[in-house]
Amino acid sequence: MLFQKESNTNRVIIKGYEPGNIQISGQNFSSPVLIDESSIQEYPTSSFDEIDFNQLIEAISEDTEVVILGTGEKHKMISATAIQKFNQKGIAVEAMGTRPACHTFQVLVHERRKVVALLFP
Repeated sequence: MLFQKESNTNRVIIKGYEPGNIQISGQNFSSPVLIDESSIQEYPTSSFDEIDFNQLIEAISEDTEVVILGTGEKHKMISATAIQKFNQKGIAVEAMGTRPACHTFQVLVHERRKVVALLFP
């Protein structure tokens, strides 16, 4: 599924998603990735349920407004404790399936929001 036409090659652009694979800026990823508008990093965990939220908060920049968690094919919940950790730092956090997470990330980047996404294929 193609999300949008790539118009700025300096920005991270999610080109497509299918279960098990995310296409970002001309690269295919089959393992979790942490992205913002200008960088892509593979994320060192194999499953959504193993996320160390303290480590994730440390990995994102202090000016981040929103963190989107793409949980894979199906939506998964995050704990109230994890949400509270983000909120204490002034960061909104939302978990959703990876397909809508990819779309939401692109919309927020287009709106020039400071957004980070952790996406599980």
